[in-house]
Amino acid sequence: MTAKIRIHMSNPPGKRVTQVFLLTLLFVLQPISAFADIVQRRVSNDGRFVKLPQLLTYGRSGHNVELLNDGRVLVAGGAWGDFGGENSSEVLKISDQRVRFAGQKMSTLRSAATHAKLSDGRILFMGGSTDFETAISTTDIFDPTTNTFTPGSEMMKERSGHASVALPDGRILVFGGTDSNEPQDSVEIYDPLQGSFRLLDARLEIPRANHTATLVNEHTVAIVGGETTPSESERESAAPFLGSIELFDVPSLQFSNVKLKMTAPRIYHTATRLDARRVLIAGGLSDFVKGSNVVEVLDVVERSIARVGYTLRARSMHSLSLLQDGTFLVAGGVENGVPLADSERCSFITADDVNCLSAAKMQRARWGHTATPLSQGSLLFIGGLTNTPEIPGRSSGPMRGMEIYKP
Repeated sequence: MTAKIRIHMSNPPGKRVTQVFLLTLLFVLQPISAFADIVQRRVSNDGRFVKLPQLLTYGRSGHNVELLNDGRVLVAGGAWGDFGGENSSEVLKISDQRVRFAGQKMSTLRSAATHAKLSDGRILFMGGSTDFETAISTTDIFDPTTNTFTPGSEMMKERSGHASVALPDGRILVFGGTDSNEPQDSVEIYDPLQGSFRLLDARLEIPRANHTATLVNEHTVAIVGGETTPSESERESAAPFLGSIELFDVPSLQFSNVKLKMTAPRIYHTATRLDARRVLIAGGLSDFVKGSNVVEVLDVVERSIARVGYTLRARSMHSLSLLQDGTFLVAGGVENGVPLADSERCSFITADDVNCLSAAKMQRARWGHTATPLSQGSLLFIGGLTNTPEIPGRSSGPMRGMEIYKP
């Protein structure tokens, strides 16, 4: 017996990119059930997921979530299934389990955008797409004191599937992304004092989209994986996904000449800062269907990358969150087309050895979700896509439900 899942992705546009978002994936139910029994016997009973009684006004995937300075949580944009981007937002007050509509909407429909918190507590939303095909250059700024959005200055390029990082001095770097046609190599910087963007002379060695950008320390940003154009992918012999890593030097606003490559290409992976020199890289797709369970650590001081272990599942579109006890939680995602509700809790046995054990199970399978750290070490899981949709008649769709992980 087989079942089909059509994944309605809300991520960036582009002729190459959309092939990934509308995959029809097949899986066999009986073998999966047997495998699930094996995994269940390894559950460590470490932590639990608690479903929140309230729902978001809209199901969301490709959305943005930010913990505000006053403890509330802002949820903005994303996609409501086939309807394209959303311009609505909601503010959550987790302490009394209330959801409040934030008021004014963003100036445009926006999905697969990036965002950054400014030094004064406002939130800057950058780019994204409006309808799965059209990348935009517009920005919006959310003011938590008034719960309103105002249009910001436009970026120099249209971008979706890009990556951005906020620097300690308040500036924001924006890398790559698609321009409605194909991945690009340009980089720009936002100056909060000027309130505007400008293009840098520096360019990515390989145009890329759906990559990650991690601020490792005040001097270095690590750009990991993603996808590129067909012509560029020939350089890596892995069309069209990338296994390369680029390091950006913040003081000079230039890329270093260091060339690093992961064990395999990755897209829809996670790249998480461990400390001022190391980045933890996990999961992702290495081709259009096959996922990776390899865990690697990038050391930007030694300029090296090493395999340190394996997750139990070969996940993509998952979340990875560092916990207060030094372990990390890998949750949800998709493995070989199968949506996942389970999680893994992993720890470093030594600096070069990661061990993962099955942990708590989410209330529902979800992928492309967000996991936001809250006080006392808990995590807030919002939205994403599921195979048990809240929109009747669909084989998959965006979620309105939320849950909290308690270690």
